This record gives sequence, structure tokens and C-alpha cells, in this order.
Amino acid sequence: MTILLPGDTLPLNSKRDESFMVKKDGSKFTTVWGKMDNDEFIPIRGAIVPKIDDIVIARVIRAKRKELHLVLLSCNDEPLQSPLLAELRSVDIQEHDVDNVIASDFAKPGDLVKAQVVALGRSGFYAQLSTAKDGLGVVKIEEVQE
Repeated sequence: MTILLPGDTLPLNSKRDESFMVKKDGSKFTTVWGKMDNDEFIPIRGAIVPKIDDIVIARVIRAKRKELHLVLLSCNDEPLQSPLLAELRSVDIQEHDVDNVIASDFAKPGDLVKAQVVALGRSGFYAQLSTAKDGLGVVKIEEVQE
């Protein structure tokens, strides 16, 4: 068994779904991590990357009047392998009366927020988030009393 990284050359006779491969200049290359086992390329589960409409859990790292900066921790209940930066603007915190929302009153640094991804790759952040739906917002963690 051989471990292959994205960009490694695959044997031309390798058996597997072509969606994990790129053909160039008569050669096949893998686009994901995987292993070769008896001329079959087997993809190894890739990194989870949030997409639009995914539900994420994020930790607030900076609170401003008009926006919160967050680090994404999980996506659809699956932990992320590496932290990604996100932004929650004050106008995306609630559905009504959006002009009067102060983001720094909604959450403080260290708070966990459950939010929905509404855009990707804006203003230097990986994702733009929204909590303007039921079931989203600051996650309350109750302490266990002994």
C-alpha cells in the first residue's frame, strides 16, 4: 500500500472513479489524499470545508460595534481540521430591526456562536455568517454542579 498526495502520479491502469483524478499530457494525477491498493486508488476522507448554507460553530475572537470576528470550529457537527476565520456583521445577527443591532452586545470574545454560512471569501475572511434564523445564536453552556 502506498499513500498518495494531491498531485502525485497515478498508474494509467488504476481503477477508480475519475472524479478524483486529472489527466494531463498522457498521465493521471490525484486531486485528493489517498492510497494505492492493488492498482486501485482509494481516497482518504478529505478535509471538511464549510459551504454556503452549512451550519457552523465558531468562537468569537474579536467584537466590534458593527461586526464579530470568529474562528470556525465545526461544520454540520463535524470538527474542522484547521481553523478558518469568519465574520458576522451586525446586520446579519437578527431578522428585524437590523439597524439598531450592536454586534459587541450580542457576543463577547470567547463566546461560542451557532451560525449559518451565507457567503464565502468576502473581505479577507473565509466565510460570512448569519444568525438571523431560529435555532442560531450564542450557544449557552451550562455548568454542571456537583
